[in-house]
Amino acid sequence: MKSRRQLIKGGIILLFFFVLVFGSLKHSTVHHFPVPIIAQVDKKYSDHEISFNFIGINTLYVEHVKLFGWKQVDQMGAMRIYEKDGHTVALTTFKDGFYIEANE
Repeated sequence: MKSRRQLIKGGIILLFFFVLVFGSLKHSTVHHFPVPIIAQVDKKYSDHEISFNFIGINTLYVEHVKLFGWKQVDQMGAMRIYEKDGHTVALTTFKDGFYIEANE
């Protein structure tokens, strides 16, 4: 009984973290590709966006991108290629953040 209660508490904490960090996504300037709301955008251009002060891309974020309708079609090292509605976006990750670029 005690372990079940701990499992439930752990699940609630994980759910809270999931909603807090990745539940709120904003759209980037690049084909409205979703980025975490806590990511600070350093530079915006019409065809790419540089964002830092965000620790890497993890599985939860990738799943959220899928929920927004983006399909990963290729991966080359740290660069992932996503497609949606005829638009292609390249997401490249770095140690301190990521770079989003229209890839058409």
